[in-house]
Parts: sequence; structure tokens; C-alpha cells
Amino acid sequence: MQRDDYEVVASWFTDEEEFIRVFANAFTYPLNRAQFEGFFLIDPQPRPSRRCFRATLDGRTVGIISYNRIDWRNNNGHLGFIAVDPALRARGIGTQMISGALAIGFADYGLHRIDLYVYSFNQGAIKYYEGLGFRSEGVTRGISRIGDRYLDWIPMSLLKHEWTHRHLKQHTANNGVHGRLASSPP
Repeated sequence: MQRDDYEVVASWFTDEEEFIRVFANAFTYPLNRAQFEGFFLIDPQPRPSRRCFRATLDGRTVGIISYNRIDWRNNNGHLGFIAVDPALRARGIGTQMISGALAIGFADYGLHRIDLYVYSFNQGAIKYYEGLGFRSEGVTRGISRIGDRYLDWIPMSLLKHEWTHRHLKQHTANNGVHGRLASSPP
């Protein structure tokens, strides 16, 4: 991620509900520069506790994805914020970002487990993640609030051997063609 990405990413969230769907309780709405830089601009380290990536198209940032928490001792990673420019949604950018982040987590970082949270009302996302091999691990009740409504999260996880099996099948079916994400220095 780069400092210039702030204006682009902030422009994607024109209402609080959409903002909360992506960032949950992590930031206050609207996203301000200090929040963005404090979280997304991270000094490169060999084993960072979090890592943020951006997807670009013709040199322009079109998506962001992050590992909000990497536990190197136990080889676990939490896949956090995933957002795509609203004008470019439903074009496979999110799928490429998630596939790239999983490859980085399992193949490059050597993680054993990757988890994420999905709002319980987002059945499309739950089915999508299940299609990638993620498994539901119950319900975290009333964890987030939009207006006067409390929302539940569905924790989901994927283990390396599950991803490897699925990835090898897809890799063979696609004749070895797949995308990757790259991180950018601050």
C-alpha cells in the first residue's frame, strides 16, 4: 500500500453501512488519513504481524486485502479487510485477491491455518468461502453494530492441507495459470 492509496480507498465508502461491512469495528467512519496510514502503511519486516496488499489495474489501485493478524509461532493468519472499487465489482478482482492472499499465506509464509469473519447475513460470501474450502466454526453473536442492529459474525477457516489439495486440482485444471498479489512499500 502507498500513501496515495488513501484518497482512492476512502472514496469507495460513501455510507457508514458499507464501511462497517468491510472494516467492522476496526476504524471509525469515515476513514481518515491517520487511520489509513496507521494500519495500512507498514514498514516491511521479515515476519510482520500484519501485511496489507493492493490490487492494481493499469497502475491504479482497484482493491485491498490484508492479513490483520499473523501468528508466526502457531503459523496462523487472519484474513481481514477485503475491498474492491465499487465500479469494478463482479469482475473477478476480489477472487484474484483472495486466491493470491491464500497462496502468499500458505505457500510463501508457510501458514498452517487462515481464518476470516463473515457477517451472518452475507450468505453469498459464506457460500463463496465454502466453495474455496473454508469451514464455518460457529457464530460470534452481537459483535458489531450498524445503527441500532447488532450483527453476528461467522468465523471460517481453511487449513493448509485443504488448500493444497484444492489448489493442486485447480492448478492442474487451469494448466498452471494463476494470479498473484504484490505488496508495496510505504
